[in-house]
Amino acid sequence: MILEEFITKDKLYSSISQEEIFKRYIPNFKSVGVKFCSNLREDPNPSCIITPYNGVLWYKDFGTNSRGVDAIGYVSMIYNITYNQAIEMIADNLGYNSQIRVEPIPKTDLKIKYEFKVRNYLPRDDEYWGQYYIGKEELKFFDIYPIEWLRVVKSTGVTVIREEFAYVYIFGKNDYKFLFPYSDYKWLGNSNSYQGYNQLPWTGDLLIITKALKDVVVLYKLGYSAIAPQSESVIISKSFMSALQKRFKRIVLFYDNDTAGIAGANKNSTLHCIDSIMIPTGNPKDISDYIKIHGYEKSGILLKELLC
Repeated sequence: MILEEFITKDKLYSSISQEEIFKRYIPNFKSVGVKFCSNLREDPNPSCIITPYNGVLWYKDFGTNSRGVDAIGYVSMIYNITYNQAIEMIADNLGYNSQIRVEPIPKTDLKIKYEFKVRNYLPRDDEYWGQYYIGKEELKFFDIYPIEWLRVVKSTGVTVIREEFAYVYIFGKNDYKFLFPYSDYKWLGNSNSYQGYNQLPWTGDLLIITKALKDVVVLYKLGYSAIAPQSESVIISKSFMSALQKRFKRIVLFYDNDTAGIAGANKNSTLHCIDSIMIPTGNPKDISDYIKIHGYEKSGILLKELLC
């Protein structure tokens, strides 16, 4: 798909039903209006449901405090990608791109400018990052900064976002990702960079490929070099993997132990013939949540066991 082309939600839904999308990404979902068990967490009693409202099917998990999302929003949520990226991913995964007429849009609409103001670290930042054993030094090393506000400038207008907890990940010039950990919209940004790549040593015995910058920083804190694509659905190119293999003696995938993580790890592990590790099911799905719950020492022991 070239840069000047896009797939809209309406075009996607004209070729793929909302119910079909949900069934593709939620194995436990069988029928609209019938409760089912979550695929994203332990759920012994069915607490999820998909129901229609105003012509849209909505997914709601009553076992969490999360708001309802439509089919595209669900894919965006489980893969930690933007809404528009989810539209393209669904079309690619279900093989419908050839059936959707793609129309050009003006180049001016492609340019989104992000303006933000970095603020000083406050006790609330230590409170948030400290639960993952991440301190100010690690945040600065990985170019993670608290921001006072974010201004999103489009050809159609300007949106200003102010959140008490808001952070920017800086990967390069005009290459950003914004984290709002307690907001309905958790992520914004324009980056396709490998997170943590700028901080990698040139060579090493081991490189861990995980799924988020927070996990990269936690692994760094535990003594490991790591990077992460922008989502677990990314298929790592052979050329990029080959370049990494020249620098590191061993490369291991370390994705979440949920449906999306398992699928992404299996694809990349098979393609590149590299090992994949995961936190055993029944535990937190990623190393960030694991260190938050079990602490630094037990997390270090877990990593050593998984990497044996």
